Amino acid sequence: MKLKKLFGKILGAGLCMGMLIGCMPGGALQVKAATEPNYLTFTAEEAGSTLSLSWASASDVQTSTDHGTTWSAYARGTTITLANVGDSVSFKGRGFVANNRANVNHVRMTGKIAASGSVTSLIDENGGDPNVTLPSDCFAHMFQDCTSLTQAPELPATTLSGICYVFMFQNCTSLTQVPKLPATTLATACYRGMFDGCTGLSLTTTKDADHTLAWSLADATEELNWNAIMFEGCPNVDLGNGSKEPQMNTVYYQTCNHSYGSDGKCIYCGTEKAVDIVTPTPEAAPAAGITNAQPNGGTPTTPNTNNQAAQNTTANVKAPVTGEASSMASVILVLLIAGGLAVILVGVCKMRKHCK
Repeated sequence: MKLKKLFGKILGAGLCMGMLIGCMPGGALQVKAATEPNYLTFTAEEAGSTLSLSWASASDVQTSTDHGTTWSAYARGTTITLANVGDSVSFKGRGFVANNRANVNHVRMTGKIAASGSVTSLIDENGGDPNVTLPSDCFAHMFQDCTSLTQAPELPATTLSGICYVFMFQNCTSLTQVPKLPATTLATACYRGMFDGCTGLSLTTTKDADHTLAWSLADATEELNWNAIMFEGCPNVDLGNGSKEPQMNTVYYQTCNHSYGSDGKCIYCGTEKAVDIVTPTPEAAPAAGITNAQPNGGTPTTPNTNNQAAQNTTANVKAPVTGEASSMASVILVLLIAGGLAVILVGVCKMRKHCK
């Protein structure tokens, strides 16, 4: 009798658990890391591009050529060759400090290379934490004179340290866009000369056909020389009356490297893709005495004067994704487990009776 009561309690608990799991929203049982890794990555836009990295202080600097799956120790100053277009290398480390010495060339590059991911993966081995603590001077002059750099990495830190970004991209003449700067706590000279000599940048106070991507600084308390000569030596940057020093609470506009979505709009600035108008080329008239006759007396075929392929009207329909369980499926699964346990317990009970 006691065994039957125990069985009833177990079955009831199983049913309750099934109902609870079935009512949970999708993904509620998944556990995620506090921050997803976002490693500093360099990708070749030209075959045979090279780069090397040096520093004043850092520990456990490692590289990965398979997007962070496997890592190898990196010796300071070692040249890495990206043999093919699209080849990439990622970096991570601890406590990276470039230092505040000019003309050191902490990063050396040849060819054409785009940076992506977070530069702070050299600080905390992760790069995904916006609350990371930056050492003073950490990225000062880091990419100075890297004329091969076509895209800046992400700079997600919300709290800056003294001269952390000073002259960070000085003379990076191939840069065409200013990265987001979300910091809300500034420090002395944090942005000083950050983009000095970046002649490929174009930034203005007015949105027009050439400047469609909005850019602004997060609202923060100003510190001494925080934005001094930030865009000095950038002839196409005019932040109002020829100024090279951006202000908070002001929206500026820069050129956009458009990438269009399925709706025909740029995923960055929302600009609609221009439609190319094709003007038909008139066909030459047949020479005298020559007719456009068809074999076997067939009807002449109307020419395609636009020389265009027939339009593909097939819609892209997303197929159901296998492995996605519904709430009802979760309930059924738990009930089946509970039922299995019940059958086992009943069998055990009968066996014990027969053994007596």
